[in-house]
Amino acid sequence: MRAFLDNDPRSFKRQNEIHCAYGTGSFIQDGSTNLSIDIHLNWHFLPWHRMFIYFHEKILQKLLKDPEFTLHFWNFDISVTLSTGRPDGCYKAGHFLAPMHSDPSKSTFEPNRTYRAFEPSRPVDLSFDVSQWNPLSGNPAVFPNYTLEEQVLRNRTIMHISVVSSSNASSFIGKHYRVGDDRILDPAIAAGNFEKWPHISLHMWVGGLMIPAQTSPRDPIFYTFHANVERIWDLWHKLGDGSVDPTDPDWLDAEFLIWDENKVMRRVKVKSVLDIKTLGYTFENVNDAGWVFLENSTSTTP
Repeated sequence: MRAFLDNDPRSFKRQNEIHCAYGTGSFIQDGSTNLSIDIHLNWHFLPWHRMFIYFHEKILQKLLKDPEFTLHFWNFDISVTLSTGRPDGCYKAGHFLAPMHSDPSKSTFEPNRTYRAFEPSRPVDLSFDVSQWNPLSGNPAVFPNYTLEEQVLRNRTIMHISVVSSSNASSFIGKHYRVGDDRILDPAIAAGNFEKWPHISLHMWVGGLMIPAQTSPRDPIFYTFHANVERIWDLWHKLGDGSVDPTDPDWLDAEFLIWDENKVMRRVKVKSVLDIKTLGYTFENVNDAGWVFLENSTSTTP
C-alpha cells in the first residue's frame, strides 16, 4: 500500500486521507455553508470505522492475492494469559505493545510514537481522563506511573464501566448526530463511553501520529487497534437485553462514501455493516472475563 502512487485510493496515504476527511470536519453538510461532518464523538463512530477497517482489509486481501487474509486484532483490554491448549481462540494477554510494533524491520513499526510505546514492560493505560487535557495547550498528555497491579485494575474497571455498564445504545455507541447538527467537539456531549474512555485513552497513550485524527491511520497500529474496537462492539451485543443497536432511521440510513479494493467508490449505509457475519468474518475467542465480570484481583496470571 505504501508503494502505490498517492492518488491511488488504495495507497496508505489515501487511506489516511479518507479518515482525515470524515474525521476532521472537512466535509460540509448538504444544504449548509458552515455545518461540517465529523464521525467522531457521536453515534457514527463505530459503524464508520467498521466500514473503514472492512475495506482496508479487503484491499490487503486483493494485494496479497489471499482472500483468507485477516487483520489481527490487538487485544489491549486483556491482562491475563491462559494456557488452555485450545485452538479456538487467542488467550494471550495484550496489555503490552506487541514486539511486531516496536521492531524497525517490520512494516508495522512506526517511530513517531511516545516513549511509552517502546517500553516493553509498560502496560497500556485505558483510563486517561481526556477532560483534563487541552490539546490546544501544546502540552503532552500525562500518564501516571502506576504499578502493574494498579494499572491492571484500572484498565479492567474502565472496560467494565464503558462496555458492560453502558448497557444501552446511547451510553455505549453514542448519542445522535443528525443533518443540521453542529459538529461535536466535546466528548462529554455525545460520545459513547467506550469511544470516550478506552479508545481516546489508547490513542493518547501510543501518542505521536496516533493523537490527531489527521494522521492516526498513518501508524499501522491504528488498524489492529480498531480491529479490536470492532470485536468489543460485537461482544457488547452479547452482554444483555439492553445491548441493542439504535433503530433510528437517521442512524440506520446514514451513508458514507468509501473506496473498495477495486478502486470503486461505494456508498455504504450504516445498516449494511451491523452484522459482521454478513460481512464475512467473526472473531476468535479471548479471555475477557477479567473485565466483563470485573474480578477484583489484580493478578496477571490465571
